[in-house]
Amino acid sequence: MSVAKNRFRLPVAAALVGGVSALILAAVGGVILITFFTARASTLELLRDRADLGLELLETRIRGQLDPITDVRNGLVALIAAGDLDPTNLDQVRTAFQGALSAVPQAKAIIYVGTDLQTARVSRGEEPLLEIIDTGISIVAMGGVTETLDGVFAMLDSASRMSSGAWLPPLWVQSLNQPVLNLEVPVRRDGQFVGVLFAVVELGRLVEYLAYLEAQESASAFVLYGPDHVLVHPKLLDRMVSVGEGEVPLSEALTFLDPALSMLAAGMQSVIEPGEDEHRMFTSLDIGGKYILMFREILGYGPQPWRIGMTFQASEVNKQLDQLRTISFLGLGILVVAVILGFWVGRTISRQISALADTARKLSTLDVANTVELPDSRFKELAAASQSFNAMTAGLRWFETYVLKTLVLRLMQVAGDDVTVSSERTLTVMFTDIRGFSTMAEHMDAPAIAALLNHHFELLSGCIEVEDGTVDKFIGDSVMAFWGAPDYVDDHAVRGVRAAQAIQLAVHLDNQNRRAAGKPPIAVRVGLHSGPVVVGNIGSKSRVNYTVVGDTVNAASRLESLAKEIGLAGNPGDPDDDCVVLFSEATKAALEIEVPAKSLGNHKLRGRSEEVQVYQLVGDSMD
Repeated sequence: MSVAKNRFRLPVAAALVGGVSALILAAVGGVILITFFTARASTLELLRDRADLGLELLETRIRGQLDPITDVRNGLVALIAAGDLDPTNLDQVRTAFQGALSAVPQAKAIIYVGTDLQTARVSRGEEPLLEIIDTGISIVAMGGVTETLDGVFAMLDSASRMSSGAWLPPLWVQSLNQPVLNLEVPVRRDGQFVGVLFAVVELGRLVEYLAYLEAQESASAFVLYGPDHVLVHPKLLDRMVSVGEGEVPLSEALTFLDPALSMLAAGMQSVIEPGEDEHRMFTSLDIGGKYILMFREILGYGPQPWRIGMTFQASEVNKQLDQLRTISFLGLGILVVAVILGFWVGRTISRQISALADTARKLSTLDVANTVELPDSRFKELAAASQSFNAMTAGLRWFETYVLKTLVLRLMQVAGDDVTVSSERTLTVMFTDIRGFSTMAEHMDAPAIAALLNHHFELLSGCIEVEDGTVDKFIGDSVMAFWGAPDYVDDHAVRGVRAAQAIQLAVHLDNQNRRAAGKPPIAVRVGLHSGPVVVGNIGSKSRVNYTVVGDTVNAASRLESLAKEIGLAGNPGDPDDDCVVLFSEATKAALEIEVPAKSLGNHKLRGRSEEVQVYQLVGDSMD
């Protein structure tokens, strides 16, 4: 650390006593002003923290909805471009497009239009069903909007000049009764333009999420497309139920049924904070003295940026300030001398206390990476606090290397003090394993093994965490995860199976890259089982793990071991056997949706006296 050890430090008590004894009258006025501005800063700080958390959650939800579409799109474009997927072959289209839709439930349809106007489309029905529309359609429907032949030719001409894909402007689709986005991607084979691929994404889930957020908080969240068009808003939930003929909910904010947005569109705002805060990066506006609006912009989802924001009642902020304002006017006569001397002392102390508070705020959310070393101080107490914080930050940097940060944050966010108390709960457990990893590792050096496992674990953890799963531990080349704790969820089996489907696709796409680089593919085995477990803090006084134990865990591990003996077509050792997923009858019974699976009959798992009916997840192969 760079903190000096032998500097003279003035005690805070001595400085304050000397000032108060000489300037008692000025100190009274100073206390009034400091109290007022500190209360105002604290009120706005709390408001900013609240908006920062809300906007962070909203941006994460948006990116979690849309970014996986891009990953799936890249895989399909690569298959068509390489000639491994023929868009005119319905069987291949059904397998590839249905697999892609299974991995991204937010997608409504995937459409391919060739230069000869031959069209292939797979769309999701009102229920979780998929339908095939044959090729040969000359009029193309995208996101519920039908294009004429002239429009299709113009679309193909525009796409042929694109270097990569692009999100088109959002639309309100009457047939779907919700806003949608279209992702347009040119497809080239051997450098020649051969067609365009579309992914149609529904935004109804974002509308429902904002309605839920508004019910939980006394603030309204929204998403604007460009400066003044409403894209996602809680009030759209009512319009999604019944929309009148000719209405266009994707309208200017001025005409929308939100008074804050209407006042914003009318220009009734002034900047409170211009968005230069390097940690928050959002702008605060005073809307006509009635509302405080905080928003940030996100790019990459259309020709214009999206504005995500939250509005608060200004009365919430001004309630305490009004009481202090009356008192502050009474002390104006004694502030002339106090302002000169109190400014230097107050600002010096305030800066370092603010730095301590900012560091404490970051450490409270385990944001160690963005925590900077606190400077030394001439005040003894502040210097000691800076040294302690710096030592604590250094220790936490090592600590977060060995402790799963995402699990700790979720445990901090779950309400209640008994979240880590061991209890019995029904949830879904997953085990994964790389088949033949020991043999593979014999021909690799230590850095290569570490790089392979780190990439593999990052790939699988992303699929698990997108479905709100908890990664319990990494065991050699295996991953143990579960759904249903610490958050209580009823659809833990559905989330587990969706994560397994995402793992199948991710492993398959990763193996394509490995084969292209001349590397051997990785065969992954996954086992899923649902049932009662004991969940909570388990361990000794010196060290505990938040984990699950019980027969359900053992059964999931045995299913993963059984998967090592099974190929995609029941043929052990099949070279295309990228990822095999087995799940039990208990998991199937807990599913609320239909999944592509086939029964493998009853199997006796090691350590269990009764046979278990086993199912294999199928239909996600991209061959």
